[in-house]
Amino acid sequence: MSRYKKLGLAVLMIGVVAGSVVANMTYKANYYFLADLNMDISVLQKTGQINIVHFACYIIGKRLFQMILLAVVLRLFVLEAVIGLLGFTGSFTYSVFFTYQLLQSGMSGVRILILAMLPQWIFYGAALYYWVKGEIFKGSKQAFRYYFFVGLFFLIGIIMEIYVNPKILLM
Repeated sequence: MSRYKKLGLAVLMIGVVAGSVVANMTYKANYYFLADLNMDISVLQKTGQINIVHFACYIIGKRLFQMILLAVVLRLFVLEAVIGLLGFTGSFTYSVFFTYQLLQSGMSGVRILILAMLPQWIFYGAALYYWVKGEIFKGSKQAFRYYFFVGLFFLIGIIMEIYVNPKILLM
């Protein structure tokens, strides 16, 4: 295993452990807020009161802002540092969510969390992969091919998040 892979794995593991520790330390303070949030989301989904147009506008705006922010950061800083920072913050965030769901709802909460993230994040992950590949071949014709796949997978991820994800959570 190369030095970068070992360092990347260490960064991910530190993020997971730090997220779990923070979630366990703050769980009691956030218990009622999290319970109300889970109840509101599940009631809205079960009664079908989520307006799909407003939800789609919200998701598209949120993901486009994140993509633009990521593009700016990737242009300003070293690629490896950005990937390391994204890896840490991503593993930290998901570890916090995972731990909260595990403490609050047990294994059913973990199942809900996985079902809520899995469909779209497969495509967002593929978009990020092709983005990094495009950054490696910057300026060549091959880079534009990678950027095409970034846009395609990003669009498919948004569609999955808007239409497929709510239907999976209702099941």
